[in-house]
Amino acid sequence: AAPAPASSGEPQQQEKPFSYNQITIVTPSAGENFVNNGGKVTIQVAMSPELRPSDKLQLYFNGEPKGKPQSSTVFDFNNLYRGEYVTRVVAVNEAGEQLGQSDTITFYVRRSAIGGTN
Repeated sequence: AAPAPASSGEPQQQEKPFSYNQITIVTPSAGENFVNNGGKVTIQVAMSPELRPSDKLQLYFNGEPKGKPQSSTVFDFNNLYRGEYVTRVVAVNEAGEQLGQSDTITFYVRRSAIGGTN
């Protein structure tokens, strides 16, 4: 049998795996405080390229997945407890493989204590 030809300059099955160039949490901004709003927070994500139909976004609060992966770039929450939320978003494919992630941002939910000041 003849030996396999040397590289002809074209990659053979060495396609670079798909990944998102940029995933950015647009809102809230880093360090933002939500005060006395019933714990209502909307997290909005911008991406490049746009999210493919087969891919989903997983939101993380303080290192733990929050909810299930979703195909929307907007996450709405009501009644978040007061405290610090270290947040990032990860894009995953159908197999659960990570295709990109945002930088981590931190925001705060603050509520007044009943009968006191906060």
